[in-house]
Amino acid sequence: MQRLTIGTKIWLACGLIALMAAAIGASALAGVSRINGAAGTLSSGALPGSYLAGRLNTGAKAILIRMNLHMQSNSEEKQARYESYLEQRADQWRQEAKAYESIASDRERALIASAKSDFERLLAAWRGILPVSKAHQHQEAFAVYEREGMAIGDRLDETLKSLVITNKELADMAARDAESTARRVGLEVVWALALSLAGGGVLAFRIVRGVNRSLRQSVRELSRSSKQVAAAASQIAASSQGLAQGASEQSASLQDTSASAEQIHATAERNASHSQDAVDLVASTRTGFAEADRSLGQMIQAMDEINQSSGKISKIIKAIDEIAFQTNILALNAAVEAARAGEAGMGFAVVADEVRNLAHRSAQAARDTTALIEESVSKSASGRAQVAEVARSIQLVTGSARKIQTLVEEVSLGSREQVRGIDQIAKAMAQMDQVTQQTAANAEQGAAAAEELSAQSATLDGIVRELTALVERE
Repeated sequence: MQRLTIGTKIWLACGLIALMAAAIGASALAGVSRINGAAGTLSSGALPGSYLAGRLNTGAKAILIRMNLHMQSNSEEKQARYESYLEQRADQWRQEAKAYESIASDRERALIASAKSDFERLLAAWRGILPVSKAHQHQEAFAVYEREGMAIGDRLDETLKSLVITNKELADMAARDAESTARRVGLEVVWALALSLAGGGVLAFRIVRGVNRSLRQSVRELSRSSKQVAAAASQIAASSQGLAQGASEQSASLQDTSASAEQIHATAERNASHSQDAVDLVASTRTGFAEADRSLGQMIQAMDEINQSSGKISKIIKAIDEIAFQTNILALNAAVEAARAGEAGMGFAVVADEVRNLAHRSAQAARDTTALIEESVSKSASGRAQVAEVARSIQLVTGSARKIQTLVEEVSLGSREQVRGIDQIAKAMAQMDQVTQQTAANAEQGAAAAEELSAQSATLDGIVRELTALVERE
């Protein structure tokens, strides 16, 4: 028959203890479930029901009190306040009754239905009393109330008291059930613990005996292993010394590399700063080109307006020329008429001659002005074409500046990314340097520990001999 190992025995013992614990837990959970059921009855039924029943009873009494105060009051302001309170409290009473129905038992629902019916009858009776009370006919109002509303109010009060008593009985029953369950669960847990302790003691005794037998074999194996540990400790010491030397050399190389990385990082930062300055300069230049483009556009618009004004002036001068022509014709006609008149028309002839001279001069001035305006319009058109050409050139330059700004921004972004990458490399190099130094220190500590392990192996061999003697005496 195959013998059980120490681990198997411990697992079997743990399994049995786990089964006992599971049994205790199952019993406790069952009890807790029953207690939770009782608590649930209290929390979801009895306690909310008691609260809502009390609220309904209090609300009904508050309404009856306000009705009586209304019937006693001679102040219209107070009566209006009582009426407002009655309406609000009645709505609240209906909402609380509806909430109570959602958690009530069948018996409670029947009582709530009866209470709601009496409550509405009471309000209907009050609506009949209200005109009499508002007319301050107090004795007549009380008489109507005693005849039609008092019996309904008393019946409503009894119904609500029955609801409170019902919830109290339910809460008492749930509390007694929880108390009984708690006592029963306590006894079950005590018995289960007693059985677990007894079974655990027996298992511990048998496991200790089995482990003691197994230790004898383990001590013999440990004796052989201690000699092998001594030989391995010597090898570890030699390897640790070599590892410490290599780690020291690697640390020196990493320090040199870290210094170079810092120089590269400083150069990259300067490049990033210069790139940002170039971005700002290109943006400023682009803004200047855009402003020049807007100014040229305004100049072109002004020249167009000048051309339009010149056209209008040409029309006006043409009208002046036509007026001069007509004036000349009229002056000729006047001279002819003056000649016919003889000496009587001599003065009129002189005036006609002066008018004709003025017409000639006006016509000549109009022709000269027309020539000047045409020359100005021609030069303005030529200048507009040149300004338009300059505007197109500036637009091209502006577009090029926009592309240059985009390229410079990309270069600046790349420089910043390069700075961040080099910074991360520098941090990684510094961390590697720390790790390498720590590795060298650990290697040196490992070498010292290996030497200490070699010394302790001899002590371990002596302990094994003592343990062997101790086990053999058992």
